[in-house]
Formats: sequence, structure tokens, C-alpha cells
Amino acid sequence: LKLVLRFAYGNEVLVVQSRGNNGLDEVSYPATYYPSHDVGDDWVLSVGASGTDGQRKIGANGASPFSSNYGPQLDVIAPGTLELVRTTTNAAGAYATFDGTSASTCFVSGLASALMAYHPTTLAPEDVEHLIQYSAADRGVVGYDQLSGYGLLDAGAASELIQFPDYKVVHYEAQPTSAL
Repeated sequence: LKLVLRFAYGNEVLVVQSRGNNGLDEVSYPATYYPSHDVGDDWVLSVGASGTDGQRKIGANGASPFSSNYGPQLDVIAPGTLELVRTTTNAAGAYATFDGTSASTCFVSGLASALMAYHPTTLAPEDVEHLIQYSAADRGVVGYDQLSGYGLLDAGAASELIQFPDYKVVHYEAQPTSAL
């Protein structure tokens, strides 16, 4: 798994992974690769689910009975309960409900794709992860916490962060580069 994540990261692929639906503070691969600290947090964007109130999904805040996993390296939460998620099904394009952290991950990966497509030559995967974390609507305690990460996904705020003239990415490498 470490080699797969290293390969993806080295080829500028952002891995977005659901955290799980057991309601536990547990390591779940590949959403976290916590036991080995040599793998950076930038390698995987770990996603939990939010309920109807915008907080971490637990049994009480939505029709779905599951609770979102939490813990170290959780980056953000996104909608993940039946009342908030609809998708088409194979049967004649009808709409159906979809829930869990797997549903939440679709929102995050969609936003990540849109951000990368908007600035395809300048945004690296770690830039996109940072933008998503920085623009998330804080939940729970102020700042990062292990129940909601950096907060609830906010696509509007993330999109505003990459609009000119505010958008500026600087990569400090052997030869510093900058892109507007």
C-alpha cells in the first residue's frame, strides 16, 4: 500500500478516501497511514461524513443509522446521510438515496477535480488538499479536531480562494517557482 500511495503522490494524483462508518477512532487503510510516520498526510485526503446538522454523522443526526469514523489525519467531513445525498440509479435514471462516508468522498473528490481543472498546471495535489482544508467551515472546537478534521466541506469558499487576484501558489524548491 505504501508503494501505491507513493506512486500516486509522485505522479500528482490526489487520493481521496472515505474514513469508514463504524463510529470509531480507528486507523482505516488507505484513509490513514498513521502507524508509519514516514508517509506524509498529504498523500491521502481522509473524509468523514456529516449529518443533517453539518456535524460529524452519528446515529441521531440523520435517517442513516451509521456513525462516521474519526481520529488522527481526518481532513474534512462532507454530506453523508440519506436526506442530503441523491444519485441516479441504473433503472431509467431514477433517483435513489446514497449514504455513508463513501457518499461524502464523492463531494470532496468532485471539488478536488474542479479545483485541479481550473488551474491544471499550477495546483499540485497537496495544494488542493490545503485549499479544501483551509476553506472548510469549522465545526466543534476551534481549529482542527479529530471529530470533524478542519470542518465541513465548503466548495464556494474553496472556489473563491483560487480566483485572481487572490490566487497565488508558491512552491519553495531548489528553484523557487510562482504562479498567478
